[in-house]
Amino acid sequence: MNGCLHGLLIVSLAFAATASVDDVEAQTAFLPSVAVNPDQTRAFSAGVDGRLLAIDLADGSVRWRSHRQLEAVGFDKGNVIAWALSESCEHCLHLVWLSAVDGRELRASMAITFPDWVRVEPANGKQFTATIEEDAGSLMLHWNASSRYAGGARPSSEILADFRKDANGTFVIRPQGQVTAAKTQTPAAIPTPVTLREVKTATWRNCSEWHDAPVVAGNGMVAFELATSPKGQTLSARRWRLPSGQLDATRKLAQGSRLELQTSPDARYLFVHDGALQTDVEASTSWQVYSLSTLRPVASIPYLAEQTCANVAADAVVMLIEKSPPPNRGGSQSRELVAYATSNGALRWSVTLRGYPQQAPPR
Repeated sequence: MNGCLHGLLIVSLAFAATASVDDVEAQTAFLPSVAVNPDQTRAFSAGVDGRLLAIDLADGSVRWRSHRQLEAVGFDKGNVIAWALSESCEHCLHLVWLSAVDGRELRASMAITFPDWVRVEPANGKQFTATIEEDAGSLMLHWNASSRYAGGARPSSEILADFRKDANGTFVIRPQGQVTAAKTQTPAAIPTPVTLREVKTATWRNCSEWHDAPVVAGNGMVAFELATSPKGQTLSARRWRLPSGQLDATRKLAQGSRLELQTSPDARYLFVHDGALQTDVEASTSWQVYSLSTLRPVASIPYLAEQTCANVAADAVVMLIEKSPPPNRGGSQSRELVAYATSNGALRWSVTLRGYPQQAPPR
């Protein structure tokens, strides 16, 4: 099974889980820095002190904490896979297997070493993405990294060129923990029928990134249409099956004055909010949540201005709330995981997570 790990400018690594417990799973991020186990009963993320937390999705209770700083990656035969930074190397990490029951460390890989300019954890100007998949009992770690100028002053072309770095590769992690480099492989994408290649869509956001192409997830492709009239905007969606290209559903989803569209990281759900309704009282407006596999409504939850990403697990909408430090000041962002009931939008629980440093721009 394929999996995605994201380490962005000011966003942590992230993995998700949607396969059987017998598979190594980390398909696409459930939420940045948050993994959810295959049966959707627990979330795993780093707490304030960096130790990995096992959070019960029903009530938000912390079932266990790891003994050291870790980030969840995925799941293997019921165990949690996490990564740990090397204490002596900023561009190295280890994969660690933990018991999902009590957090005991079961085994670890040898060090995985990237080029010396790569930073796996968030850092200004640095980006890191990777995927993992199982192959004949081993793990394949496919990675991409880049470095760009991130200073405050306008740079010259020479400075931009000097800071620009890109690299990618693949590592094989054997069951005994040995690590070897391998030829880079790109997982095959589901082919899009010729008849659908010219389909247009209204722009939408996947947490931090904007897109102007249809949403492709699982065995379907979805396109959005925003029709404007004197009364406002009307959002409709069409869904096709892949790879056949057969039209599966067409539905009107929402109306408003300035509709904003955001998908979950794994593109299973759509969150729609009317930006024209934002007031000082955040609870006066809401996110309407739809399943992108059926185009049917799933929940209505309060709108929070600091919400950076959201997804659905079992009968809860789980949101990641991030607040940055004051402008022109360094420090760490504050991060919180919040859950709302899909049935009535009521707040269930909240857990404070690890915040990642943000550098102040140079003066």
